[in-house]
Amino acid sequence: MNESLPSRSQLDGLDYQNKYELEGWCCFKTRPQWNNMPNRTIISNVPDYELPTNVIRTCKYTLWTFLPLNLLEQFSKMANIYFLIIGYLETLPSVTITDGKPVIWFPLFIVVTISAIKDFLEDRKRMVSDDEENFRHCHIIQPQGIKQGKWEEIQVGDIIKVMENEYLPADIVVLKTSEKGQCFIETKNLDGETNLKVKKCHKGLSFLRHQQDLYQERIFLKYEKPNPYLYQFKGQIILSHDPEIDSISRASVMQSNVNRKLPIDEQNFILRGCSLKNTAWIYGLVVYTGFDTKIMLNSTKSRPKHSTLEQYMNLFIILVFFLQLVLCLFSAQYSAFWQLHNYYDLDYLEMNEDELQENIIISTLEKWGTWMLIFNNFVPISLIVTLEMVKFLQGIVIDNDKNCIGNGFHAEVQSSNLNEELGSVNLVFSDKTGTITKNLMEFKTVSIFGRSYGQGEVEMDEQDFEGCPSVTNVDFNDGLLFKDMKEEHRQFIDTFFIHLSTCHTIIVQNVDGVKHYNSSSPDELALVMGAKFCGYEYLGTDQDNILSLKHLDQTIQYEILHILEFSSARKRMSVIIRDENDKIQILTKGADSMIMKLLDEVDQKSQLLQITLEHLGQYAEQGLRTLMLAQRDIEKEEYEQWVKDYNEAQCSEDRENQMEIVQDRIEKQLRLIGATGIEDKLQDNVGQVIQRLNRAGIKLWMLTGDKLETAINISYSCKLINDTFQKIVIQGDDVDEVSFRIYSGIELINSSYGRQFCLIINADALIHLDSKMHSKLIELSQLCVSVIACRVSPKQKQEIVQMVKEQRPSLITLAIGDGANDVNMITAAHIGIGIKGVEGHQASRAADYSIGEFQILQNLLLHHGRECLRRNQQLVGYNFYKNLLIVLPHFWYSFNNGFSPLNLYDPWLFQFYNLFFTSTPIVLYAVLDEQYSWQFLLQQPQLYLTVEGALHSAVVINAVYPSMELTSIDKHGRILFFSAIGMAIFCYAIIVANLQIFVISYMNTMASIVVIFISCISFILAYYILSDFTATLDISRTFMYLIWTYQFYIVLLAILAMTFLIDIGIIRWQMFQNQMLIEQTQQKQQYTELTQDDQVKDYKQPVSQIPQLIHSGTLRSPKTLDFNKQQSIYEQYQEDSQIFSQRPILTRKYTGYAFAQQEKVLDEALRTAQN
Repeated sequence: MNESLPSRSQLDGLDYQNKYELEGWCCFKTRPQWNNMPNRTIISNVPDYELPTNVIRTCKYTLWTFLPLNLLEQFSKMANIYFLIIGYLETLPSVTITDGKPVIWFPLFIVVTISAIKDFLEDRKRMVSDDEENFRHCHIIQPQGIKQGKWEEIQVGDIIKVMENEYLPADIVVLKTSEKGQCFIETKNLDGETNLKVKKCHKGLSFLRHQQDLYQERIFLKYEKPNPYLYQFKGQIILSHDPEIDSISRASVMQSNVNRKLPIDEQNFILRGCSLKNTAWIYGLVVYTGFDTKIMLNSTKSRPKHSTLEQYMNLFIILVFFLQLVLCLFSAQYSAFWQLHNYYDLDYLEMNEDELQENIIISTLEKWGTWMLIFNNFVPISLIVTLEMVKFLQGIVIDNDKNCIGNGFHAEVQSSNLNEELGSVNLVFSDKTGTITKNLMEFKTVSIFGRSYGQGEVEMDEQDFEGCPSVTNVDFNDGLLFKDMKEEHRQFIDTFFIHLSTCHTIIVQNVDGVKHYNSSSPDELALVMGAKFCGYEYLGTDQDNILSLKHLDQTIQYEILHILEFSSARKRMSVIIRDENDKIQILTKGADSMIMKLLDEVDQKSQLLQITLEHLGQYAEQGLRTLMLAQRDIEKEEYEQWVKDYNEAQCSEDRENQMEIVQDRIEKQLRLIGATGIEDKLQDNVGQVIQRLNRAGIKLWMLTGDKLETAINISYSCKLINDTFQKIVIQGDDVDEVSFRIYSGIELINSSYGRQFCLIINADALIHLDSKMHSKLIELSQLCVSVIACRVSPKQKQEIVQMVKEQRPSLITLAIGDGANDVNMITAAHIGIGIKGVEGHQASRAADYSIGEFQILQNLLLHHGRECLRRNQQLVGYNFYKNLLIVLPHFWYSFNNGFSPLNLYDPWLFQFYNLFFTSTPIVLYAVLDEQYSWQFLLQQPQLYLTVEGALHSAVVINAVYPSMELTSIDKHGRILFFSAIGMAIFCYAIIVANLQIFVISYMNTMASIVVIFISCISFILAYYILSDFTATLDISRTFMYLIWTYQFYIVLLAILAMTFLIDIGIIRWQMFQNQMLIEQTQQKQQYTELTQDDQVKDYKQPVSQIPQLIHSGTLRSPKTLDFNKQQSIYEQYQEDSQIFSQRPILTRKYTGYAFAQQEKVLDEALRTAQN
């Protein structure tokens, strides 16, 4: 049998060019983009060794590439390159201040090593995970039987066997199953969904009856190139003319002129990582391996995001570096000219005026290099690694915060470099279903052939409920439906609920004799449960696609011929069935806007449609999700021709478009049968959370695919809008109408006083806008309190986020969602948050942060975000501060020595300043310090806006300059020499820098005090050892001189008093301002509550003078827009607008002068309005 296997040379005549070349060189080679790869052709049991193996590597490094790649990454950072150059300058004899030793390379080595160790440990976890994946066992079909192999040994073209509960090792096409051609898979590893999905082998492969057949046959498969589309696969299996009689050899497949093409699609395709459930075994042909599998193509690195603080930090580093250049150049030039001017007083230096004049340029450059070395710590060497370490630890704190647990899920930080960005969010883009709502659907109302049920016209009593089956996801209470079942309307009700029971993709799973419905859509589950509650129970679908349902103790069966899947573009799904009388029907359900277009001419003009639309409007006003149902009979000849065209479309080059055309052809001339209304429960405390975000200055945009009425009513329910808001609706069929509405909305707001507005955008209107109108739309949205976008697709969600980022680059955006349709929006925003919900974990895996429910967002922003921003700002400012504190004494001292470049400090101790003596306290502060408790921050969300950070340059000057005035004499009558004075300054700087943490901290614990004490003691011990146990250093024997000099302690106390008095005064002023803000907000909140109690909701009147402005030419009016249409737009605005009489408060206790003045102006305006 082995002799019949083809060689590689025998395949040259076929379209078998699967190989692709790697791009790049050496260890930097990468795969080409998937769209540059060729389509594939394979033959079963003929492994293609030119394609990648099934080995995966998610780790960044290997044993051989770690050192070069990590060093390349480390020295791509400007700070590391800077200190590398500084170390080289320290080796030049003409400019060195360290005896030619590159001492800066030691702390640079420490910083690079710490970063490398962190990278290694993170990558090692990925490496261990990769090995576990690659070394899993699998079953590969070979001539001698089934071989027990490893996942990494699988090649494209192999046939593998997968047993129940095992994971799929590669992407495969199903060839044979133990369940008559179908199998059940779970995709929890891919998208978090636990609902089972059905996969099938093509009916044309039913001749493969035995395991031996799988090896003997040569299946010729042509299919598409590797691509990241998880739910798409296109291919063809080519068979000879009579596969059931003649054994299919490779030669017959290639040489037969009469071949049969079997179209293969996603129903026959299973992804790597799925697990096999409720099926004993399956056989599959491997089509993609390793990095070519769809799951690996979807696991590409996300776009790196950097916080605003990091961007400012990089800017500060550049500015400080230029400041360093300027100071060094000034100092070098001053020193050169000062020596030239005062050379006659410096005869002990034996300098010649002519030589000084001739060499002034060289002398200036040498002195500039020396000053560069003295001032090298202007740029904090440990800042980047300290900030990275702090953010990592902050992420651990968030992960373990008990207040961030929702629905049993802990918050997860997947991009800790954005921690402080959570504290500066301006806009939140939120999905509705599953985010603001629970995605827990309940069957609520139905409209059946013009009659509405579920409004509670005839309430059901306990006896009525006893006759109904026990179900979930149903909140239906209307006895009128059950009454009509016994009258002439019964036929229509039967048709309606049979439609609900058959038009879906639910799988029935039997567990211990109990039926469980597995649904990929909570909407479908609610509808099927609703049908079961009303007496139409779905029993399941067998291997022969026979669907069974039970009604009145009778079992009704239908053959499922085709399922036309739902998509966001189609906004509908259909099933084609054949009943027991051989009658063929198509059943369709979907969005009303789409189904209306598919109705026949009679129904489109019928009163039934108008009544059904009225019912849908009523359901939408209740905030229900609505669907419309339609169906029609299909003649047998029409169906047979359609099947032929459908199969041809599946095998065509332009498969998607051709299939869409064929599907549209069968989904037409439908007859309307009714509609449904499903309630989606709100998340816990969602209204309270939205109000708190609003008080914190964060605007929320709700982006939903629901119709306008549903979106508005959900917005009322979640307190995104209220009765005081005037709604501005942007919709239209052309650019002129949409533009006119935007301009009119802006003018309406500008001409109104004291009103709040809500902007509502229909997705269709966005299609007509150009970049100029995008700017106007964002301007209008900025004037509104909240924004609602309805009927938006997943792509439009992303486009809206990008539009805001482009038009308002200064705004920080956050997107939050729970489903795969929200991934584009989440990745487009500055910060992406995914909710682990009913729709799986796709969004949470693509996000920067994942949470269990919407209400955790307030803890994440108002508490952790604010505190991380405050602490990280202090950390960055502190690092610059302590470096200026230690470097600037050289500059001030230079006024006394003609700016001769001299180093005040011992070079080795100087390098330990950032690494050991001042590093630990700020890390502990940045991780654990809290200004307010989390409860207080949630109660006072306005504090979200009060975070500030600054460099204490005044403290630096006042801390350093007095230290230069030391004229101390020790107990032996000796004046302290230069090195001793330098070390005294160094000691003052370390003490002041560490105690500064104590001053800026709001929560000083025993741990923080101990760390500050240890940092100071570590310097004293190091200084003592270098001073008393070495004889070659300049600081030898200086430690005891300083310790026994009382002036040392007097100056220390003076410096501490000066610096801490300034800092304490600044901090107390900030605390006073924060308290004033809290009091002002409480006063305004009480005032708002009082005035809202006196609203008169029935009083309406026009609030804008827009028509007069148009006549006067003030407001733009498109020439192509009819004036009557303009007038109707104004009337819509006026109908939505309401002015409420408000009772002014005549007496009020004012807190703060500015607040009192604002309130007095408001009082005067209210009195005028009342008069």
